[in-house]
Parts: sequence; structure tokens; C-alpha cells
Amino acid sequence: GDRQQTLSDVEASDLFGPMRLAVAQLTDPNRLEKPSMDRLHYKEYGRIIAGEGTDAARAAVALLGHYYLTGDDALRRQARLLAHGLCDFQVAEVESPHWGAFWDAMATDRRFEDTSSGQTVGVVPAARASYGLHVLNAHFDTELMVRGGQAAAQWLLLKTDINGLPLAERFHVGGPRIPGGSPWAAGDTMTALVETFRSAKNETYLKAAVRSIGALRSRVNDGSLRPETAPTEYLAACIEGVLLVSREYENNDMLAFAKQLGATLRARRQPDGWVTELPDRISPTPLTSGLAAARAALALMRIDNDPVWPLMALRALRAAGKRAEGDYENLPVADLSALASLPIGLL
Repeated sequence: GDRQQTLSDVEASDLFGPMRLAVAQLTDPNRLEKPSMDRLHYKEYGRIIAGEGTDAARAAVALLGHYYLTGDDALRRQARLLAHGLCDFQVAEVESPHWGAFWDAMATDRRFEDTSSGQTVGVVPAARASYGLHVLNAHFDTELMVRGGQAAAQWLLLKTDINGLPLAERFHVGGPRIPGGSPWAAGDTMTALVETFRSAKNETYLKAAVRSIGALRSRVNDGSLRPETAPTEYLAACIEGVLLVSREYENNDMLAFAKQLGATLRARRQPDGWVTELPDRISPTPLTSGLAAARAALALMRIDNDPVWPLMALRALRAAGKRAEGDYENLPVADLSALASLPIGLL
């Protein structure tokens, strides 16, 4: 009954409109710069952008997904060029303590920087770049993509503690970590490590991801870490990461942990279907929290028949579409990528 009603709602929903508008913006020439024949970059306010708030790898993955959906070879080509362009942002100096990490942006003077025009690199942008490059390489099979994804994963391993949790969210280019940060950032690193394991067939990466889940579960169980304190996007990333690891390392405790985190996420739902962020957390993009929650709900939908998950994803995506109405040309690339890719999981 409830399940059938959920499917009917999905079929009747108008998710195609926002999805099409998002793809149109991701492929808009005004958003793109072509530095060479085999590269594409996104640009915004005079800067070339790839990392936090942009997640160019996710944009390329979204476009590749629409190529599979439509057969439009132009989308496949743009995905390949964006993946090549993303590799321009990787720290390539061998003597650097952050070899393998990714910069967020490039200023007009060709100087790499973070989103605040500072000199830091982040764990989450590197993890998302690594994951995306591995997913893209599974289709394109290019040395550049696989090397970029593996180098980022190696950097992530070096920036985690003995339990597999990130030492910090951001690091100064000279080496030191930036104080603070959330252990929940491990969610994105899990996805990168699992995908690297699948690509390299090296269990070191999978074992590190399993350790990080064990550390999070242990701290939640002893009360030293509460899911209620996790930023919404990190909580959602942890759900997705745990479920990706569980595909390779089947474990009922992992599935139960993902559902436990999902219950915390559900508690943040608003009457209109939106999912809130923590009061003291500044979202990287306007639609971050709701779209992240939809991503997590879609992941949970695959392992749990409870109709609450497709409904949660549907309502969050509908709310995102309403919030984006008439403003697609001003949305950051990261939001557009999610609006372009997530409805496919429902439709």
C-alpha cells in the first residue's frame, strides 16, 4: 500500500523540469572555459573553480549519467574534458606535504587557492575528486584519471589518524593542519577509499574505510560523539559511505549504523520536505543540506524497504526544485550537479 503509493507519487512528480534546467546550466558555455583542446573548467566571478562548492568531478559524473540516459555524445565528451580539467587542480609538486590533494580554485593570475582566497587544501574536496575520477575512469579508462584518483586517495590515507578518521578538514599548503574540523568528514573519505580499492584492488584502502566506520560507531556508542552534532551534508555522506563499504564488506552492524544515522537525518526534516542544517554550520551552497539528505535517502532506499526513504528523497528534491525556481543561472555547480543526477535515482 504505502510502497505502491510512493511509486505513484514519484511517477507523477515534476522532477524532470529541474533536472533538465540543471543539465542546461552545467553545459552552458557561459559557465565554461576551455584552456586547451582536451580540457574544460568551470568559471565563476573571474576565477576558475573545481573544489568546494563546485565539486567538478560530481558534475562530470552527472553529465556522464545523462549520456547513459539520452545517448547524447556531447554530454560524454564534456564529462571527459571536465575530468581532464579537474586534474589541473591537483597538487603535483612531489616535495609538497600535500601531493595528491586538490585546490578549490585558480585566480586570474594563475595562482591556486581555496574558496576564501587562502592557501589551504581540504579533505572533502580531495575525497570527492578521487571518487569521481575513479567512477569516470571506469567508463573512459584513461591513465590520467586513475592516477589522479589514486594520488588523492593516498593523500587521504596520510591525513587520517590510526583509527581512520581525518586529522583535520583542512591543511595549510605548508603542511600544518587547520585546528577544528569534524570527524564526520570521514564520510566522504570512505567513498573515495572504497572506489580506490575497487580500482587498484588494494585492500589497504578498504581496511582504512572499515576502520573509520568502526571508530565512528565506537564513539557514537560510548557517547563521545553524537550524530545530532554532525553537519547535515557530512551525516548524509557518512550514510552513503557506510553503505558503499558494506557492499564490499557485508556486515549487519554497518547497515544498522547507516539506519541509525538516517534516523537522525529524518529528525531534521521540515514540513515542506526540506532538511535543515545545524544552526552554527554555514552551508557551502544554498541547497546543500536538502540535496545531501536526498542523496542519503536514495542510498538507504536500496537496502531498506521502508517507504519513508523514497518519500524523503522525493520531498527533498521537490523542495530543492521550488527553492531553485527562476534562479538556476545563479546556482553553484555543486547544486546543479545534484539536481541533475539525484532525480534519476527516483525516476
